[in-house]
Amino acid sequence: MNHFKVNQEKIELIKRQVWIRMLLIIVLGIGIEMVIKYFHDDNLIIMPILATAIGVSILHFVKTKKQIKIFESFLLTISDTSIIRELKNAPAIEIAFKDINQIIRTNDGSFKIKGSTPNDIIFIPSYIENYGSMEKLLYKIGPITNNKYNPLPIMLGLVMLFPISLFIFASVLNKILIAISGFIIIFILILFIIKVQKNKNIDKGTRRSKYLAILFAIFILIITLSRISK
Repeated sequence: MNHFKVNQEKIELIKRQVWIRMLLIIVLGIGIEMVIKYFHDDNLIIMPILATAIGVSILHFVKTKKQIKIFESFLLTISDTSIIRELKNAPAIEIAFKDINQIIRTNDGSFKIKGSTPNDIIFIPSYIENYGSMEKLLYKIGPITNNKYNPLPIMLGLVMLFPISLFIFASVLNKILIAISGFIIIFILILFIIKVQKNKNIDKGTRRSKYLAILFAIFILIITLSRISK
């Protein structure tokens, strides 16, 4: 059997990127708060919402750090008959060679192994140790399709857009901006819920958080309708 783990140097790089994003979010929050105080003498109405936005952003940061910690446990095993992905707090996924329908490589070097059912998917990050050896083994299993589409930049964009939309939603009094930012928040939450529901590559803790996302989406919807109806 051949075992492959994630490259710890790349994990440390990702951790630094998370810290940078969190710092940007904090700076944005301070900037918006200064704008609020400049244009509005009394902002007691929106302070609870702003506090919620800050709280959710911090929780998102903590959750992201936890996810990185879990992903450090990523273990890929390629045996003589199957590919197995193991991850802490997540069910192991095993796809037999005979059940592999497609092996896809994105332009960032990551791989997606598709099995016989839509839910049988193994994601292999590009920052894997002994990448060349793993790639050769995958070529022996079957043809590799190059896919230029990479969803990672979109996902990172949504990750940044979510707290920004929260701050806008909590800070502005304009009904159009409230409606737009509220819609974006709910839309991202719905995408998250759908992704968690379908993806087997997610740990149990994240899977349970979909219920919190549902409650938060309902909360944002109620606040949005209440604020734009005044």
